[in-house]
Amino acid sequence: MQNGPIDPKLLKIYELGQSLYKQGDFVAGLQYLTQFCQTVDLTDNRFSEAIFSRLRILTEMNRHDDRIRLESELLETSLRSEDQGLATFYYLKGYNFLSEQKLNLSSEYFEKALAEAIKSDSRVTMVQALFGCVFVSLHPGYEDPGLESKIKKLDLLVAEVDRPDLLVSVLALKADLALKVGDDAKAIYFAWEAYDKVKFTKNNFLSLSIIAKLGHVYLMAKKYDEAKIYLELAHRSLDASVYKRLSVGVEQLLGQLPEDTSKKYDLVLDEKNHLIHEKNKGPIDMKNQFILMDLLKLLMANPGVPVSKEQLVEQIWHQKYDPKIHDNSIYVTIKRIRNLIEPNPNQSVYILRNRDGYLFCQDKKICITPKETLQ
Repeated sequence: MQNGPIDPKLLKIYELGQSLYKQGDFVAGLQYLTQFCQTVDLTDNRFSEAIFSRLRILTEMNRHDDRIRLESELLETSLRSEDQGLATFYYLKGYNFLSEQKLNLSSEYFEKALAEAIKSDSRVTMVQALFGCVFVSLHPGYEDPGLESKIKKLDLLVAEVDRPDLLVSVLALKADLALKVGDDAKAIYFAWEAYDKVKFTKNNFLSLSIIAKLGHVYLMAKKYDEAKIYLELAHRSLDASVYKRLSVGVEQLLGQLPEDTSKKYDLVLDEKNHLIHEKNKGPIDMKNQFILMDLLKLLMANPGVPVSKEQLVEQIWHQKYDPKIHDNSIYVTIKRIRNLIEPNPNQSVYILRNRDGYLFCQDKKICITPKETLQ
């Protein structure tokens, strides 16, 4: 297949359809690309590119029946076409078997696509077929003894073709491969490489996919703060009525984030990380502040129950109370805690005092996360 001379009006329809697809206007993009496919010579390389875009649109919009009909049309065309057309069809069949978790069949058709692409000497189709072969290996329980060789070939080929979108997809794939073997640092590196390159594609859908990929990688690396940032950014940027499949995926990833206790409670004492989270002040570093942490924990353990000076000295300093020695220490320690956690240290809302001693306000929502339960 080659890109030969084409009617300028038809070329404009193709370019407009691809542009609308990349901008995320799937309905209009699909209309123009369909019109193009009904008119253009089937041996023109842009025909297969338009078919690919139409199938991606139908997949993303969850229009399963329309996608199956388009695949049937493509089969009839491919069987009458050259090797590259058949390679395209085999690639799509492999992709569909993959979505159905039929890994062996998927791998078989990706291999067929690769063989046909080699016959037609189509670098782009080779990249797509190799991508499919490698992608299958991401799934648990599937091993490909030739994986390393395929990855090397994929790297070489993607460097030869001038297709930023393929490069971005391969970098995202390599991020997933790194996650599979537990190399979180390499996964984050490849995800950021994809992010740096995606701007050259001018493809809004792909850009949002890479933002979601960053969130996914950070989630798997247990960097939950970063994961939340990128997943929420993707979620807010996506129009769920258009990007149906991607939106569902992002929502599922957001659901895997651990509960943010710092937002649920007024005050959280995090023993493992030596932090205190105050709902307005945010995280407060308490490293090496053992006395302050122990005293605060003692008061928080029984909200509304006064703790006398005698009890404080015995349980925190492990000494017998002597007002001449300990009163000033208690006063200074309480003041230091209030300066750290109280929104207004001169008007305490957490640590109160009555004639029986110091107490923690029982009206506040609090949480103590023990060392052994934190992940």
